[in-house]
Amino acid sequence: MRHRNTPRTTNQNAADGPACDGAGRRRRRGPQGRFQKFERVLILWSQPTGAHLIGGTIRSYFENTGFEVKFGYPTSDEQDEPTGKFQTFEQGTLHWASATNTVTWTGK
Repeated sequence: MRHRNTPRTTNQNAADGPACDGAGRRRRRGPQGRFQKFERVLILWSQPTGAHLIGGTIRSYFENTGFEVKFGYPTSDEQDEPTGKFQTFEQGTLHWASATNTVTWTGK
C-alpha cells in the first residue's frame, strides 16, 4: 500500500498505473511528470518545467477544466499583477481577477 502523501507518477505507462488523487479517483495526466495534492495546494513537476505550486481559485479552475492535459505543466508559481494574480503554464496563462474572483485563460 502506498502512503497517502507519496507523489504519484503522471506517466500512464508507469509500473504503478494511472495517477490517482488523494480521494482515490483516477485522473488522466500528461505524458510526463508528477503531482502531489495537498489540502490547499497542488504541486506539479515535470523535467522541463520543474516543480510549481498551484493554489486558490487558479487551482480550482485548473482542476475543473482540464489539468495539465489542457494547460500543460506550470512554468511559474503564482505572481501578482495589478488586477489580481497570474500563473504561467506551457500552453498559456491563467489570470485571477480579485475584484470578481474569476479566472480567465489566455492560451498561446
